[in-house]
Amino acid sequence: DGRPRPSEQKVSPVPDIIVQSRDGGEDEFVLIACDGVWDVVGNQEGVDMVADVFGEGEEDVGLICEEVLDLCLMKGSKDNMTAALIKFPPQAVGTGGGVAARRASREAPESPASGSGSGGDGPTPGLYVPPQKRALSESNMVDEDAED
Repeated sequence: DGRPRPSEQKVSPVPDIIVQSRDGGEDEFVLIACDGVWDVVGNQEGVDMVADVFGEGEEDVGLICEEVLDLCLMKGSKDNMTAALIKFPPQAVGTGGGVAARRASREAPESPASGSGSGGDGPTPGLYVPPQKRALSESNMVDEDAED
C-alpha cells in the first residue's frame, strides 16, 4: 500500500512489550510511563520516586503521577509525558503531608540567611534526590571546622 514498514519509520508505532510474572504478596505498584519520563530517569529512580511519595503519606495515585511528571520537568524533560500508577495491596503508605507538603516546600520562600530554604541540612524537602546521590553527597560532606 506504499506506507513504510514500522522498522523503516523514525518513530515506531510498535510498542515494546515485556510480560512480567508478578507476586501478588510482594508487588507494591506498577508505574507505566512514556519516554518523556524515561528520558530523564532510570527504572530504579522511577521506582524510588514513587516509593518515596507513598512513604511520605500520599495515597492518591493521581497526585503521585503528577509529582513524577513535575520532578521529570525539573530534571529537564522536553518530551511529552504521561504516567499511570497501579497500587497493589502490599504497598504501605507512610505518614506525612504527601504531595501537598512537597509542593508547599517547593513554593516556600527561601530564607535570606541560608539562601537555600533548607537550613543547609541537605536537599530541599520535596525535591527528589536519588538514594545513590544522597549517599554520595553525605559521604562527600566536609567539616570545614575540623582540625587536620
